Amino acid sequence: MQFSEEIIIKATSNEIFNIYSKVNEWPSWDPDVVESSLFGDFSSGVQGVLKPVNGPKAKIHLTDVVQNKAFTVTSTLPLCKLVFEHELEELEASTRVIHRVTFEGPLSRIFSRIIGPQIRRGLPETLKGLKNISENFSHG
Repeated sequence: MQFSEEIIIKATSNEIFNIYSKVNEWPSWDPDVVESSLFGDFSSGVQGVLKPVNGPKAKIHLTDVVQNKAFTVTSTLPLCKLVFEHELEELEASTRVIHRVTFEGPLSRIFSRIIGPQIRRGLPETLKGLKNISENFSHG
């Protein structure tokens, strides 16, 4: 199962990526995150933890970090991997932001039914929060 949401933000991809890279501040703009941190800098291969609003603290792993363009966060459940992709596409005076969530593995159908709807409902609010903080950052 995979789903995605996108939004246009009046900020540069550099400004948005800078906000992404401050992982411990994710709860300030992502209403689904209570706590988040990394055990290193914001780069491929670094691990951390994330505590969602309605779930236990989980280990996260940064993969495919491309400065000002994209990054992926993975987390595992029993026989299922959650893949959270974040893409930035620079436009003329703004940036298209795409967040994509994919469930992979033998139990992906079960977990996508259990937690998929909650994650899907939260994506638009997460993107609105990112838009608000990014536009205030770039114009403040």
